[in-house]
Amino acid sequence: MGFWRNAGDEGRSSWRAHGVFSQYGVALPEQDAVFACNTAIADADAILDLVWEHLVPAMDDSTDAAPAAAPLIATPFEAPLHPSPRSPLERQIDGRRISLRRNRLLSMAHFPASALPAVVTMKSAWLPHQMNGITIHFDESEAVYTWREGPDINEILLGMDGKYRENKVCFGGQEYIMLGAGEWLNDNTFAARLRAIETIGCQRLTFTFLKDRVTMRAESSPSMKEVVDFLSLGAANFFKNPFLLGCIRRLLGILPGILEPKHRGRLTK
Repeated sequence: MGFWRNAGDEGRSSWRAHGVFSQYGVALPEQDAVFACNTAIADADAILDLVWEHLVPAMDDSTDAAPAAAPLIATPFEAPLHPSPRSPLERQIDGRRISLRRNRLLSMAHFPASALPAVVTMKSAWLPHQMNGITIHFDESEAVYTWREGPDINEILLGMDGKYRENKVCFGGQEYIMLGAGEWLNDNTFAARLRAIETIGCQRLTFTFLKDRVTMRAESSPSMKEVVDFLSLGAANFFKNPFLLGCIRRLLGILPGILEPKHRGRLTK
C-alpha cells in the first residue's frame, strides 16, 4: 500500500491510498468526500479515469448537469446470480466423495488448487494445500460443500436460489468470511462461486462429471492471466534489453495454463 498525489486532479489537493489490483481510498477534500474501492481489476488506471471523468464532476458544485453514467467494469464471474436449474445428476453424486489427483508441481510451487484465489494464498503466512476429499450434498435451495485442505476441514453452504450464503472458514488458523453460491452450467457441469469477502479475490470451482470421472478447474478473479499481464507490463521497468524482455514475457505467457490447469479425479463411495 502506498500514498500518492492524484495526477488526474488538475492541481487540486486530493490524494489516494493505492494497493494492488485497484484497491483504492481516494480523498477528495474539495468535494468533502472519500471514494473507496475494493475490487480485483488489474487495470488500475481504468478505475481512476472513471473517478475523474464521472464521479468528481458529478460532485462539483460548478457542474450544471451530471455527466452520463459511467460504464460498468465487469470482472470475471461477476454475472448476476439467478436460481440454478437443477440437474438429474444430483442424485448420483449427492454425498459421494470427489478424490482429485495431487498436482505435485503446483504443491511444490505453493500454488495448489485452493478454495481461496491464488492472489490470496501467494501472500499468506500459512502453507496452502490442495483441496481434496470433496463432497456436495444437495438440498431444495442450498448445497452443502465440504472439503479438506491439509489439516483443515471446512463446510459451507452454497445458495442454489440465486443468493449467496455467508459462511466462516479457517485455513492455517486464520478465519475468513466466505460467501458461497452454486449453479449448474449444464446437466454435467456444476460451478461453485466462493468469495472470501475480506480479500480482493474470488474463486470459481467448475466440476465436470462423466460417469465416475471428474474434472475440476479452479479459476480465480483476478485471473492468473491478469496477474501475469500485470507482471509482464512491469517487467519493462527491470529489463531494458529487448531480447531478454521478450524472453521474460514469453515465459510469463505460459504460466496461466500451468498455474490454473484442469485437475482430474474420481467419484468414490
